[in-house]
Amino acid sequence: MAHKLGAMAIIVMPKKSNKRKVENARKWDAEIKFCEPTFEARLDGSNKIEKETGAIIIPPFDHEWILEGQATAAMEIILDQTLDMIITPLGGGGLLSGTALAAKYFSKNTQVIGTEPATASDGYDGFHSGQRAKDQSPNTVADGLRTLVGEIPYEIIKREVNDIWLAEEESIILWMYIIWKEENVVMEPSCAVPFAAIHEQKELVHGKKVGIVITGGNIDLNDLPTYSEAGL
Repeated sequence: MAHKLGAMAIIVMPKKSNKRKVENARKWDAEIKFCEPTFEARLDGSNKIEKETGAIIIPPFDHEWILEGQATAAMEIILDQTLDMIITPLGGGGLLSGTALAAKYFSKNTQVIGTEPATASDGYDGFHSGQRAKDQSPNTVADGLRTLVGEIPYEIIKREVNDIWLAEEESIILWMYIIWKEENVVMEPSCAVPFAAIHEQKELVHGKKVGIVITGGNIDLNDLPTYSEAGL
């Protein structure tokens, strides 16, 4: 969007970011600033740029406007289909909280489920404990979900989401390849998390009409999980 507007965009990314995401940002003239892979480092880096340049910080998920924008994905589905359940990945929580609000106001009978890697379960832990997790270090192949749930999304998720399901790493990789093979849809591991979680909770979706938000296709072909990692 900055490219279309002729504006400067500086993107703060963790050092271990998916190379495809870095390349795509640079392709549209973004300047990349790398930081340590922690929430605090990203925030500190953003605040430093704001102070030095006068730039406006646009957070990835922890802001009302951002989650409202992410709610439009669920809105498109709801306008087209009547669903028993809608399921999304959970990282920072913008997509899940936005989806929950869309369902609350426009499809009250639709259950909203978040899905998360078992090795990055801060959202699951916070949902069930009633306290937002603040110190977990996520470690998962689903690189788009390696972040803690934000403060604003967490409060909405706690109130409006019906449940959060977990997916094991091997299952995430397996379902990424299954969707590639069966549907010819190139998805990144983060997108496969809902499918893996559904497989592990299949008795809860049996006979229901389910919508799944598929969220991205940024694949680093030089760092691709292998069949063997999925137990294949």
